[in-house]
Amino acid sequence: MEQPMSGYDLRRAIEATFGHFWAESYGQIYPELRRLAGAGLVAVVPGSGRVQGEGTSRKLFRLTPAGEEELAVWVREPAAGQVQRNEMLLKIYFSASDRPQAAAGHLNRRREELNQRLAILTRIEERLRRLLPGSPALTGWLVSVRHGVLLGEAELAWCREAAEIMAVPLDLQAP
Repeated sequence: MEQPMSGYDLRRAIEATFGHFWAESYGQIYPELRRLAGAGLVAVVPGSGRVQGEGTSRKLFRLTPAGEEELAVWVREPAAGQVQRNEMLLKIYFSASDRPQAAAGHLNRRREELNQRLAILTRIEERLRRLLPGSPALTGWLVSVRHGVLLGEAELAWCREAAEIMAVPLDLQAP
């Protein structure tokens, strides 16, 4: 939306911005870019895709005016309901009563993952505030990053509560 990107650039941008709540593989991105190009919603940037020097080439795509209109329509549509799948929670459900150490292991691993993710999101938030003050793009970025931070904090609180309910120790050495 903001600048022409290759499929590779798109995946990296997704991971860096809203990867905490949305993921796409190259196997999803490239076919979708071809479909969008076929529908006239994105266009290949002229001159991109050529090999220059020793580097590899990347075909850059930009949103077309029709693509901008389609995006505006899509943004206004209600989001489809989604059922969350959480394998870790399912394992805890089946292990909590008779395999509490397995459940504790899952909680401790999740706690470590969450602490790492929160550290990354906090750095992203600080960087955004520093680099984009007053930018219209800052609002969407901050809203999505704060969503990840608050969900992560809530899940950390849940990990502590779940450990208390199951009477299993959490690794308190982790931050």
